[in-house]
Amino acid sequence: MEHDDVQIDVVDRTADNGFNAAQMRVNQGAVIAPDVRRMVNCILYRAGDRLISRLRIFGHGSSGSQCVSGGQHANDTQRIKIDNGGNLLNRDLLTLLAGRFSANALVQLHGCSVGSGWKGRALVRELANLWDARVQAALVVQYADEANVFEGVQYVEADGRNNQSATSTLHNL
Repeated sequence: MEHDDVQIDVVDRTADNGFNAAQMRVNQGAVIAPDVRRMVNCILYRAGDRLISRLRIFGHGSSGSQCVSGGQHANDTQRIKIDNGGNLLNRDLLTLLAGRFSANALVQLHGCSVGSGWKGRALVRELANLWDARVQAALVVQYADEANVFEGVQYVEADGRNNQSATSTLHNL
């Protein structure tokens, strides 16, 4: 693989309450896919021979569930999710990204409260282990203001630590 790493953003294309529409206005280079399968394929295509140093996914979420499409009405093909039995849905597709991350890669799941509860912690751990990358997921509700900047948010880490991150802006692509 080439030495230049790539940073990739994924944005849910569904403009269901202005939240995702605000992201789309400034994030023109983002991957926009109808489901997890196409998201993974687009990430692989965008990365090419390069390793991924940062992957950020913006969309709706809930405890243990990050939407990549479908907005608040996403189905299971449109979510990176831990089910009620503690299983990672779409694992076969997400496994295709294993080995594609750089040594210090960071994956951030920016959906509301994705990292909260046992499902959120399980999702972060599963993805960190699957991708051999540092994974963070939001613990609280996320908002985009008029400047399309995401507030500083709390994250949960794969080892269970909570921390406060700096403001994450979509302008830093």
